[in-house]
Amino acid sequence: MAAASQSAVQRGFPISPFDLSFDFSGETLHLVERVSAISAEQARAMLVEVRSETGWSRPTLAALLGVSLHSLRKWETGKRRPSGAARRLIWLVAMMALHPERSGNGMDLVTWGEK
Repeated sequence: MAAASQSAVQRGFPISPFDLSFDFSGETLHLVERVSAISAEQARAMLVEVRSETGWSRPTLAALLGVSLHSLRKWETGKRRPSGAARRLIWLVAMMALHPERSGNGMDLVTWGEK
């Protein structure tokens, strides 16, 4: 098998979080992602938990997420709902900050960590 067509594992590299070498179509992965996605309320709870557990200030978390302080405040208070992309980013920051051992592989990104 040519090196270009081998997966990272077959080439002897550790699995990277972005090694998406599994046997599902993009359409299937998209459907799985949509079913597994966290709700706006779950994202709000994650924001509160991240700040509580890490001791990060609101400006610090806003800077890490790349959003305005105003947007973060509205998300935390439930006055606005983060978009799907923002919920993904909130989930990723929460996993990295609170549960780094749970980051696995590309499929974990698609399923939002659900097994």
